[in-house]
Amino acid sequence: MIEDKVISRVLLTVNKYSGEISSLKTAVSQGEYTLDCSYYSRLLVWKTVAIVETLQITEWDSKLHSSRVVYHQLSKDTIVPWHSLEPDNPFYVPLAAFAASSTKGRTTISSSRSLKRSAQRELTINDPLSEVEQKISTTGGSHDSDLELLQAIMMDIERLFPGEEFFRDDKHRKQLIEVLYVWSKCNLSIGYKQGIHEILGLIYFNMYKESIQVDKSKTTDKNELTILNLYNQQYLKHDLFTIFNKFMVGGGIITTYYDSERTLIEAIDQFNVYLMKVDQVVYYTLLHKLKLESQLWIMRYFRLLLSREINDLNQSSAYWDLLICTPNLSCIPELMSFCIVVLLIRVKHDILTGDFSECLELLLHYPLQEPIDDPNYFQSFQVLNSTFMIGDILNDAFKLYEQRSHDLKLYELGLKLNKKYNPNLRVSMSFSSAPTTRESSPAKSSMDKPRLPSEEPKGEPTQISNKKLKYTQANLIESRANQAQFEKMRMEMRLKKKVQQMLNSPN
Repeated sequence: MIEDKVISRVLLTVNKYSGEISSLKTAVSQGEYTLDCSYYSRLLVWKTVAIVETLQITEWDSKLHSSRVVYHQLSKDTIVPWHSLEPDNPFYVPLAAFAASSTKGRTTISSSRSLKRSAQRELTINDPLSEVEQKISTTGGSHDSDLELLQAIMMDIERLFPGEEFFRDDKHRKQLIEVLYVWSKCNLSIGYKQGIHEILGLIYFNMYKESIQVDKSKTTDKNELTILNLYNQQYLKHDLFTIFNKFMVGGGIITTYYDSERTLIEAIDQFNVYLMKVDQVVYYTLLHKLKLESQLWIMRYFRLLLSREINDLNQSSAYWDLLICTPNLSCIPELMSFCIVVLLIRVKHDILTGDFSECLELLLHYPLQEPIDDPNYFQSFQVLNSTFMIGDILNDAFKLYEQRSHDLKLYELGLKLNKKYNPNLRVSMSFSSAPTTRESSPAKSSMDKPRLPSEEPKGEPTQISNKKLKYTQANLIESRANQAQFEKMRMEMRLKKKVQQMLNSPN
């Protein structure tokens, strides 16, 4: 029976981690509790971390009730104008029929008898149709603006994950539309923004797969009933709303990426600073040599939390397991910046050998899972086609995040990441005054061709797709001002390293 499997998985997980939510989060972060585990449950991870915040089963009912009653009330106070749609629309509901359904079961989520009695008295006095009409006129916004909001959400949901048959079902679409509409009406200062429907869709996809229809008559054990209540499909929308809100608002995603153009630009500027500190070659290639501003490509990376770049619902879901188990959700915006830095280092060769259009195409269609046909490609490079590799990227990003205030540490971690992802890549640069092109050669002395401190060679350089890495003053540092700035940065790095060596010296 499905109920028995659910109960068994939960009890095995709770016992394995001694009822400690911190132990479960650590197990997820370290790749111990994954799909490969026979008693793994993603719904259990997401709901215990984002809603009940505990693995103590006895505490779940009260916390679930507290969160579910919020959406229950919001959905009753916020009328989705299904009745305003065209009659041939699959989601159209006549106003009279909607009024009757809106009052049905309105108190099922509350266990308070007094609330039930007061609700019943109210229903005997008020006409349901007039009540709904009154709510429509007082929930804020004009009839036209509410209809426009609904239509905008419906249009995006229509195009949600086109390759997934799951999202072609009108039952799923309607639930997603309702939750987005209610959330948008509750956040009028931000409203609905294109892109957040994909995040909601990913959460819904995972929650629905494990949710079940609960028959309470099949068990009388209190703990078992509580476990089934966590998986109860009847409250899918309630829990979906809570998890989504926890991520978007509690995680700072809305205020950082969606709130205003100013906050988005600030996040992009901060990303550029981090990229320069971790990998100066990629930074100067993109922003100075190619003049490829981050604003041209990074917005989607930020707003969709890399879901398009991972480009697979199962892989994206595994990535979200790791995100939701970060020590603090508020770190997600900065963590995103470092994840993108790691992704850029991973395709560093293509960035260095590509022109403007090739690099822009690369960044707009990041090749996270595309096979590599070139036999000369780095032998040590691995295509990210597994949960382990996605976790590896996030772990690398988290190491950078932990040292975000220490420039020297970021620089040193950048060296390690380049050795990891680009072990045979060597980049040399010339600062001669003449705008001539010289090939990189191991025979040249370090005085003739100074190297970036982050690009010390190891072994023989590898030929890749018959392309040579050529850097001159003319094609990398396009002005004396840029050259001076670059040299100043290198000098600062050397001084910081020297100071660190002095501080660590026993004398």
